[in-house]
Amino acid sequence: VDVLIQNIEDIHGNPLLDPNAINICSIDTKNPSSLEVLLSDTLINIEDLNTNPQISATVSFDEVMDTSVIPELILYNGTSIHSSIIMNPFETFWMDSSTLNTELWVFSDTNDFIHLDLICLGAKDNNGNIINDTITPTDLYSDLKGPYVEYSLPVTGVISDDFIGSDLYYIDVTYNEPMEPGTIPLIIHESNNDLYGSIQYNFIESHYLDDFNYRAFFNIIDENIEEDSIDITIIHGRDFSGNSQTEHTENLFVSLDTKNPSIVTFTTSTNSLTIGEQLDISISFDEEMDTNQTIQFEYDPIITSPVELLQTNYNWADTANLNIQFELINSDANPYSFDLNIIDGTDKAGNLLIPYGIDSVFSIPGSLGIENEIQSIQLYPNLISSGDRIVIKGNPLIQNTDFIEIYNNEGKLLKTTKFHKDGQFWYSSPLYIEPGMYYVQINNVIRKLLVI
Repeated sequence: VDVLIQNIEDIHGNPLLDPNAINICSIDTKNPSSLEVLLSDTLINIEDLNTNPQISATVSFDEVMDTSVIPELILYNGTSIHSSIIMNPFETFWMDSSTLNTELWVFSDTNDFIHLDLICLGAKDNNGNIINDTITPTDLYSDLKGPYVEYSLPVTGVISDDFIGSDLYYIDVTYNEPMEPGTIPLIIHESNNDLYGSIQYNFIESHYLDDFNYRAFFNIIDENIEEDSIDITIIHGRDFSGNSQTEHTENLFVSLDTKNPSIVTFTTSTNSLTIGEQLDISISFDEEMDTNQTIQFEYDPIITSPVELLQTNYNWADTANLNIQFELINSDANPYSFDLNIIDGTDKAGNLLIPYGIDSVFSIPGSLGIENEIQSIQLYPNLISSGDRIVIKGNPLIQNTDFIEIYNNEGKLLKTTKFHKDGQFWYSSPLYIEPGMYYVQINNVIRKLLVI
């Protein structure tokens, strides 16, 4: 600052000889401020905390500073002091008159992802003006909270033959925070037996559905095995900050059943049937079966008229034992021997029954000599619904068929029904009777009728 002195004279009127005073003082009322902060690391995660808990920071100011004063540096999260990162005063020094270098110590914490600002306190320029704007924005972030699995859910509780192949069996995993999609978690199925040959992780197809949800696909291979208790372990997932997830384990998570059920015992009450006799069949399976799924019986040769084999009972004694009864209603003069193939049953997991075949399960001797004309009377169908008609294919001995007697299963006459002839067939009027077993008497010949 220069000074000009004017209107000064001595007592005799002489003016001041040198009115100018040059650079007599300086003025500095400007407060210093920081320009930028350079950091050795901009994101602090759990791995940094465990391996390298120091960060170097360089603060640049906009003017020459008083280097005899070491300012205090504090990190703020919004309006709160972040106390788990502090300045190391022993490693804080002036690199030059406007650049301060420091070391920040990182201590253990559990904070989620946060942004941090630097607060500089006590810094002065070389004229003693204290820093005014103490907040310096930085690119420093901290995330010391590891992600964890909130829940996991399989597409099915039982892995059966229905899931053999790829992309049919999968597990959905939900995390508590956004995850890094470039790092897929590892999901392991564990049991007392080796499962690698049956359940194989399909890394290529597995992917994140969004930031929080991951879908893991598996290839299922049919090794014909059962494993009731399978646990899972989920590891190696990472959040956006690179923190590894907490190991997640679930017991009794899923079961594996690619074993097909089979028949272990098959018994019959007889191997030769005549008209009116009953065939009792008992079947035992090697595991629990789906009792809502009907077991199919295929005969060879196929049973066709005039041979009539009526199923009279189909009963599960328990989930592994089935009892079935048949009655031979009609036959003809020719002898037959029937093979049987049992198919279409399923176990509790939905696995198909291994087909079971029996040669000559039963035979029909047939009628010897001349066929008895009265016994050749055929009633069909012998399985009708209420309101349907029945048909008789008769013989010359049938004389009076205007009324045919129908009895209930207690032998009580229920009604008589009228038939009319059309060629060699006799047709009844519609039968409106309750579902059940009935008997039709035709010229002292009795035939069974089942109404459903």
